[in-house]
Amino acid sequence: MQLDHSTVQLALERGLARSFPRARLERSSHFAGNKNMDLVIQLPKERIAFEIKISNFYDGLGRVVLGAGDFDASYLVVPTDLLPSQEILRRIPRNVGVIAFQAQDHTVRFDAVKKCSDHLTGLPFEVAVEKRSRLLKTVKVSLVSPKALRVTKYLISHRSATQTEIAKSTEVSVGMVNKVVSALADRELVSYKKKKLVVFDVWRLLNEVSWSRPMRALKKVELRIGLPSTREAEQQIVRICGQADMSYAMTLFSGASKYIGYGMKYDSVQTYVDEPERLMESLRAMRTTAQEGILLELYSPDTWDIIDEAQMLAEVAVCSPEQLVMDLVSYGGLGHDWAVKLYEETIARGNQH
Repeated sequence: MQLDHSTVQLALERGLARSFPRARLERSSHFAGNKNMDLVIQLPKERIAFEIKISNFYDGLGRVVLGAGDFDASYLVVPTDLLPSQEILRRIPRNVGVIAFQAQDHTVRFDAVKKCSDHLTGLPFEVAVEKRSRLLKTVKVSLVSPKALRVTKYLISHRSATQTEIAKSTEVSVGMVNKVVSALADRELVSYKKKKLVVFDVWRLLNEVSWSRPMRALKKVELRIGLPSTREAEQQIVRICGQADMSYAMTLFSGASKYIGYGMKYDSVQTYVDEPERLMESLRAMRTTAQEGILLELYSPDTWDIIDEAQMLAEVAVCSPEQLVMDLVSYGGLGHDWAVKLYEETIARGNQH
């Protein structure tokens, strides 16, 4: 069970007041210029801010990061079931911390899962709340499970649809579609216009997924082989996978270039393959330690849909445009620019017809 915002704020105030009896607590309405922060505690050597977010972890994190420069330390306070992976927590700036809370038997427990202040020593603490406090029932749904990714990819290319249409097209049950859609609505990524589900901003949706699905986590093998061109490297992968009955699908820049004709990113080839280590063994004889040749980046698919949806372009299996856009955003940096170009020339153009 998850408490409403006002109850969490009151519980946090009480807990901080108990842990730091001589400190001064300020609510956002008491100081100008920092209205995005719910609470500020003034300690002898630090001024620490707290922002409470019941849903949409990354929206809250963005607000805290933007306002962190006005304080010695800042904390985002979220329900435990909204916490991202440890890898993501480690990527958060040093001056920003995260406090998780959970309610049980009308008691709220606060834990600092990422500390950024040596002086905030009062955590963890528990605070009793009144029995009439409003509780919000929540269901934890991963946005990167295979079925959730199907729904997300459908929404990338269909900015407006009913849940029934989504379920029918993705072969995901209406119940599961409802859970995913509810999770997206909680994060303020989608809303309803009459009976139609509408995506506010497809790039915000993709960014939300990318936090929990970084491409580097899917990369299994990286090696350089002694071939003169990316085309020959691709042909070698196609040949080996065909002979060894391995499944593959070109992704990232290698895949996008097949749709939009951009030049390859440096001298590299990126592909999903169901047995990356086995493919690497087949290429071992061509491996080179020099900086010359072609760099191969082999990724392991986190859902079999990636392989099933692959399309044959110029005799090469390539990920679908929706999958590629998702992967490019999850790659970061230059990947986002390619994602925008690919989206405009394939998905958006297709929606105009």
